[in-house]
Amino acid sequence: MKALVMRAYKFRIFPSKAVAKRLEKTLGACRFLYNSELEFEEQACFSEGRFVGRDELNLLIPDWKAVNHGLKKVHSQVLQNVSDRLVKSFEGFFARVKHGEKSGFPRFKSKGGYSSFAFSQSGFKLEEGKLGLSKIGLVNVKLHRKIEGKIKTLIVNKGSTRKWFACFSVVKGIGVKQKCLGKPVGLDVGLDSFYADSEGNKVENPRWLRKSEERLKFLQTEAAF
Repeated sequence: MKALVMRAYKFRIFPSKAVAKRLEKTLGACRFLYNSELEFEEQACFSEGRFVGRDELNLLIPDWKAVNHGLKKVHSQVLQNVSDRLVKSFEGFFARVKHGEKSGFPRFKSKGGYSSFAFSQSGFKLEEGKLGLSKIGLVNVKLHRKIEGKIKTLIVNKGSTRKWFACFSVVKGIGVKQKCLGKPVGLDVGLDSFYADSEGNKVENPRWLRKSEERLKFLQTEAAF
């Protein structure tokens, strides 16, 4: 029997100047989309009293592409992850409000406040020490340990020291030991015997009711005198 567990792997990546420039532009495009969606959410919340979900936000992405052509150079799953990130931010906000906790309304991201973007399922490929990123290019990656399992998501992150990292979320099946209970035994409950099993063992019926009846008769006889 196997159970699925999630594991994370973080590796340093070394982009060329040209690729680093495209990574920066991807971050800038994602930040623009995040702030645009946040502004749309605010208008819907305060003007219409409703919350816009991720599906509706994703449907509006083509409209924002018409405003910012840099979004056309970003993989579709990366853009959809921006919607996911904003929705989760609002869900956290609403949860804190519901529980009476101190909560701040989601804020717009400054240039240095948006430092990562994510691929889900596709849009990236890891092969022979190279990480291929759709619409960005190949990046050298230092794999200091073997990735075991199926890669589900990739987050590309720019650290505070301006170094770049690739963070993989991986699903792996691990064996779970099952407790051996031994050979199964069949039981048959009857009137003549309390039970008989498939191994030929038999336990006589203790006949508690019959013994109780005899005890009750004795007590009733004493009570009569």
